[in-house]
Amino acid sequence: VAQSFRSVGSPGRLSYAIVSSIAIWVCYFLTFYLVIRGYEGISGHIDWRQGLFVFTCSAVGMTLPVPGGLGAYQVFTSLGLVLTAGISEERAASITLFVYLVQIWIITVGYGAICYAYQLCRPPKSLSST
Repeated sequence: VAQSFRSVGSPGRLSYAIVSSIAIWVCYFLTFYLVIRGYEGISGHIDWRQGLFVFTCSAVGMTLPVPGGLGAYQVFTSLGLVLTAGISEERAASITLFVYLVQIWIITVGYGAICYAYQLCRPPKSLSST
């Protein structure tokens, strides 16, 4: 942990790290919220504050010590949807699984594959010191 704090030693680096972290969380929330809003039958039942509550529930589910948040994420997110939007448990489970697939599989695995392909196609750096 101390090494991590030393790596952002200058105020410029620290502010960059904070702004980047906030931007990442905002993007995760927007992905989550827009997918939820896109579901028919729920779009008029949930506003951004309720979406933030459900997103927080899903974040708690991801932090529990289970592999990939699988199981805990779905339970917490579904519970948040049932409590805030008043939808059925089955519909909440359907939405939760779809959001999980979008966020985890498409974004993480998809961007990971793009980065891996980029690394394969990038010309190698020379090892000579200049």
